[in-house]
Parts: sequence; C-alpha cells; structure tokens
Amino acid sequence: MRTCLEAANQARHSDAFVSASLRQSHRCASALEFKHMTVAARKVLEDCRGAIGEIGNGVQGAAWRRRWVAAVVLLRTVGFVLSSVDSKISPEYKRAISEAWTHLKESKPYPEIFWGFIDAQRHNIVHEYEVGAGKGVTIFVGNPGSTEDHYLVTSGSYTGKDQREVLRYAICWWETYLDSIDRSAKDKL
Repeated sequence: MRTCLEAANQARHSDAFVSASLRQSHRCASALEFKHMTVAARKVLEDCRGAIGEIGNGVQGAAWRRRWVAAVVLLRTVGFVLSSVDSKISPEYKRAISEAWTHLKESKPYPEIFWGFIDAQRHNIVHEYEVGAGKGVTIFVGNPGSTEDHYLVTSGSYTGKDQREVLRYAICWWETYLDSIDRSAKDKL
C-alpha cells in the first residue's frame, strides 16, 4: 500500500495526481500504535476538513470565497499551532517539531504541496488578499437545467486542479508530517 508521502512525492510530477493519490486520502491517517500527541495541530486539520466540505454544491460568490480563504489559512495555521502549542507537550516534542521544521526549510522548494501551495496561497491571501482559485459552471446546451460546477485553483503550482482535491492532498501531507513528528518524539522518549 502506498503511503501519503509516496503519493505526495509522485504528485509533484504527475498531472494525474488527483485520481492516483487522492483517492487514497482516507488512508492518510496512518494507524500508529501510539496516541497522537500533536492534538492541537490535528484539531486545525479537522476544521480545515469542515471548510472543504462546505465548498461545493453550487456555493459561489462571497460565500465560496470565505470558505476557500478559511481552508487555505487553516492549512498554514497547522504549522503555526504545531510550533506554538504542540511544541509545549514535552522537550522531546519541541525538539522533534524543531527538527522537522528545519528539514522542511532546508528542502525548499519541496515538498511543492507545502511551499508551492499551502505557504504560497496563504501568503497571497493574508498579505495581498489575492484569492488563487475560482468557481465556474458549465451549462449543457440542449439539456435544460443541466450544469456542472467547477472549483479550480487559478494560480501557482496546482493551477487547473480541483481546489477541493488539492486541499485534501494538503491535509494528507500534513497528516504524514505530523505522524512523523509523533514517531520521532516517541523515539526520543
């Protein structure tokens, strides 16, 4: 079985990442044999899941924009909460979180889902209120009332991808990152 991290690494180079890796998003939360301690960061991820669930079903205009902004900002907030709240769990967690962040900064611009989407989209929203996604609709001529909504990313590394799928992919990446921190801190105990 492929892990979320393997799917994430492949996704950087694949136009088919949505169908290939995100169908497995239900497998993102790995079955660790110990209790997750990065609870505060994972609570933010749950709120992000809720925001994603509200994007769709024809939501548009300001209502759509508020949901998109909330989801993107929540994604980046995971890292801030991890650093400011979960790092206080123990010295081992503080060290594991710090080491993971150092490694992430040193690997820039990879993983692309973090630097090219989570960090970049949040920056654009918070500092410029530039919303890098949109909502469109296809109306099928000759079939009255038949439409199809599209929620696409319109800027950055994931341009043209379904925004809900990219958001789910980002959550999957965060879960893998948090699982790694939990394992690392447990090993240091």
